[in-house]
Order: sequence, then structure tokens, then C-alpha cells
Amino acid sequence: MFDKYPNLMGGARSLSSTDDTSFGTSFETYMRGELETYSDETLASLHKDLLDKVQEGGNMTEELYSHLVLASGYSSLEDAEAIAKKNRG
Repeated sequence: MFDKYPNLMGGARSLSSTDDTSFGTSFETYMRGELETYSDETLASLHKDLLDKVQEGGNMTEELYSHLVLASGYSSLEDAEAIAKKNRG
């Protein structure tokens, strides 16, 4: 996502905990804390869903962001990326 949509993802959390600061928490750190709140059953279900998505050749992150940008009024991820690029430049 960061490579494909750099302007759209420009405001996203960094990926690695090595980038954590007192002003920003990485996706890794956030998810570690989030996943610790899930039941074993929920973790097993999520794991299965992730494995299924990989086997299908899909990308859960891209699908999630696609739904988010559509709900925000953009026509597609590409549209949101183009507008984010225009707004940054």
C-alpha cells in the first residue's frame, strides 16, 4: 500500500515498532496491543481469514482501504491517491 499509494498512505502509521516515538505509535505496536485483547477463538478465525486471503491472492489491507475511500466519497483508491497527491503538492 505504501508503494502503490504513497500519497494516500502518507498520513498512515509507520509499519515498524522501530519507528515508535512518544508522538506516534506504529502499526506493529498498535496491532500487538489490539490482538492481545482478542479471544483465542477470534485469533484463530482471523488467522484462517488471513491465510485464505493470501491463498486467493488478495490483499486485506487494500480491500479495507478501498471500502474506506468509497465510504468517504472517492470513486476508487486511484481517485483518492490522485486527490491526495494534488493536495500534497
